Amino acid sequence: MAAAHAHMRIKIVLKFWLPVVFWMVGIYFISGLPKSDVPELFPFQDVIYHLLAYAVLAFLFGRAFKNSSPGLAPRHILLLAAFFGSLYGVSDEFHQSFVPGRSASGIDLLMDTLGSIAGGRIYLWPR
Repeated sequence: MAAAHAHMRIKIVLKFWLPVVFWMVGIYFISGLPKSDVPELFPFQDVIYHLLAYAVLAFLFGRAFKNSSPGLAPRHILLLAAFFGSLYGVSDEFHQSFVPGRSASGIDLLMDTLGSIAGGRIYLWPR
């Protein structure tokens, strides 16, 4: 019985938490590119990228929390997804402060937070 439980936990980690980690690594990698290596394709692309990247991250967090703790209320899933998405946004902005041509930005952090709230909400919609 214990082996079956351990197998289930490993399956949950691989299926639901590994995508969160991969997405975070992707954000970290892209945030580590010098500003000159990121072509500007349209106005305010930085704002859009932050909103979308953190919406996806919070969506993945919400999915992982719901499937690893099925008893969590939807509002708790939303709060956890938004909190951890925003927390990663703080660490991302700190990381960017060390990258040539980049800097920590309050606007970017705001977009990370709004994206995290939106992503958590989208995951729960229409619940």
